[in-house]
Amino acid sequence: MVFPFVDNMKLLFTNLNNVLKPEGVLAFATFNPEYVTKNHGDEGCFYGFETTNHPKNGFLRFGKNINVPVFIRPLEEYDDQIIPFGYKRIFTDTPPFTPQYLAQYKTSSTTSSAEFLILVYQKNR
Repeated sequence: MVFPFVDNMKLLFTNLNNVLKPEGVLAFATFNPEYVTKNHGDEGCFYGFETTNHPKNGFLRFGKNINVPVFIRPLEEYDDQIIPFGYKRIFTDTPPFTPQYLAQYKTSSTTSSAEFLILVYQKNR
């Protein structure tokens, strides 16, 4: 869960590309833009975005006084950044909240959308 906190994705992917071997796999989780869209606002943990329909740059609130810049990107933006380095996307998922999770962890957030977007890319030879 580092990617949503990195502003310069081109630099990140350049560095990752330099260390990943051919046919290597890069898997990561990031925030699902649909979840953030439904759960941002003054009282939510996501706030300060420039738009309400497609939040991109804002903050993630941890407690009362810890606010961290967060960068919300759609799947297509990740593809646009990494595919030019010679990768192909081999897996995508937005795992739903399970009933067990919802029973154990009470939340005021909307849980109709998955919180995370899971992406897996493979480097070409």
